[in-house]
Amino acid sequence: MSNIKSLNLADTPVIVKPPANLDRPAPLIILWHGFGTPSSEAMLAKTLPLEEVQAWKAYPELPLFGDLIKAGKIEELMQRQLEDYVLRLLLPTIEPALQKLPEIVSQLQAELRIDPQLGIGIFGFSAGGIASLLTLIESSVPISAAVLTGVTKDLTSAIDMVERTTQQNYQTLKEQYSWV
Repeated sequence: MSNIKSLNLADTPVIVKPPANLDRPAPLIILWHGFGTPSSEAMLAKTLPLEEVQAWKAYPELPLFGDLIKAGKIEELMQRQLEDYVLRLLLPTIEPALQKLPEIVSQLQAELRIDPQLGIGIFGFSAGGIASLLTLIESSVPISAAVLTGVTKDLTSAIDMVERTTQQNYQTLKEQYSWV
């Protein structure tokens, strides 16, 4: 689709796809990726293009996580995850996403002339799903609909999963990262 835009809104890379029909009213959907595949805004936009949906689709990058991936700082990402998944990786990623969302939405509505009365939907996968849940609870952005997938039921489950994965892959991690 030739109308795909790559924007920088609230210091956040955002991929924007237009509605199926530009001549008809269209709400806004915010779609957040996760830590696992699809782990970037570009991968999520490719995985869930939603081209037939009569809505503006905006795929923002998750802060911190996206910066580390794009900078090739996989070792720092792993170190944060193994040191303290919640306090060093998850919260520093989802809290800025929540804080930036009102500005991203406002800028999208102004730049693309999206009528705020048409509503705002939110989609989140994995960590993006946790950001979506936090948005539903704490954000001033009025969300009309939400879809969450691959979201853990609680933080204990997320931590258990990280610990199990680390234990199962301990030998490989130790070979790749001397600090393990």
